[in-house]
Amino acid sequence: MPNARYDFGLASSIEAEALGAPGQRRFRLVIESDEGNANLWLEKTQLMQLSLVIGQMLTVPPSSARSDAQSGQHDPSLHQNRSPMDFDVGNINVGHDTENDLFLIEVDNRGDDQHMGPFLRFSTSRAQLAYLSDQAQAVCEAGRPICELCHAPMNPDGHICPKTNGHNLP
Repeated sequence: MPNARYDFGLASSIEAEALGAPGQRRFRLVIESDEGNANLWLEKTQLMQLSLVIGQMLTVPPSSARSDAQSGQHDPSLHQNRSPMDFDVGNINVGHDTENDLFLIEVDNRGDDQHMGPFLRFSTSRAQLAYLSDQAQAVCEAGRPICELCHAPMNPDGHICPKTNGHNLP
């Protein structure tokens, strides 16, 4: 496995957030560890897909080895003097270290054609990942409702659904 440009080790915190008004929101993962802090900007579909993949991965039973990793909550004062790195997410890969029951997350920086391999790597506990999955789903569901016919987001001022041949929904 190629080396990551940034290896944050075990994350002390990983959280999903949405900033802005529905329809104009930006989504990010906020990663904090002893090795650094990062804001990983991604699309809503990427965040939802990540939460689904995490849900599937959490069905893998824990190994007998136990990690000392923390739960999803954290003390923000531990990292308040560090400036986070910001970058746009391309691909996200999630793997499982069965020996330590930790999950490895590798992220590619969108548009980084010069660096081969992952841009950022960190590991997280089962509890942190479960917390992230729940939080990501809640963040994604808090936006605009989805049309049952075309699966596109609906605006508060109306929705012209292509499945109804350009007419408003009944």
